[in-house]
Amino acid sequence: MSLPSFQGLFLAVLSFAVILSDVSPAVGASTDAERQDAVEILVPRLVLYPGTVISDAQIERKTVRITSAFAAAIIRAGDPLTGLVARRTLVPGQPIAKDALRSPTVVQQGQPVTVHYKDGPISIALSAVALQSGGVGDTIAIRNSDTGRTLRATVRFDRSLDLSSP
Repeated sequence: MSLPSFQGLFLAVLSFAVILSDVSPAVGASTDAERQDAVEILVPRLVLYPGTVISDAQIERKTVRITSAFAAAIIRAGDPLTGLVARRTLVPGQPIAKDALRSPTVVQQGQPVTVHYKDGPISIALSAVALQSGGVGDTIAIRNSDTGRTLRATVRFDRSLDLSSP
């Protein structure tokens, strides 16, 4: 590519970028209507890979100026973080998105589980097999051992499940 054609391409890309910057603000940038506040957030001290259980030693506090909309999507100081598991790679010094974390897996796929169903005075416990792995609060697919029917149930802290509507 010759120098004049490269310069022309560069100027075209630069002018397009200027046009875009006038149309919408950059991600995380604030407009005049949005005020940026100083917020204390939690960031990784080192690279945390998917599946890593997060401990206090891996996290540090950092004060940043961000908009309230951005602050709602990230982990801030005081939010529960220890014991959660990284869904994707977390980079040192960068904010941690709330959707980048999950609760630890307590029920493994293929594991026999006890499922509880309660409706008023009626309480039923049944045996099932987990068709998916899941953490506390996750709704997973299970197979009733007696009927073979597939149902959805929510994982509890004690590794049993609560049956959703059948």
